[in-house]
Amino acid sequence: MRFTLTASIALILICSGCDSFKEGFAQSFDKSFKESCRTEAMKKGASQKDAEKYCDCTLAKFKETKSMDQAAKTCISQLNLGTNH
Repeated sequence: MRFTLTASIALILICSGCDSFKEGFAQSFDKSFKESCRTEAMKKGASQKDAEKYCDCTLAKFKETKSMDQAAKTCISQLNLGTNH
């Protein structure tokens, strides 16, 4: 009984930080994704403005669909990128 109570308290304390960990991880992921996405898009000839639009769109669509491939295709189509850039 005492072990169960101690384990329950430990789990509560551990999980109390879960939301802040998830939030911190998400912010770090977003920043890292945007920086690397923008760099790669510009290496492939996109202007900084187009790269930022594309990367913002792709990140938002990825969060919706959980598919990077679908996010990229959607954003290229929506922003009219790909054929002229």
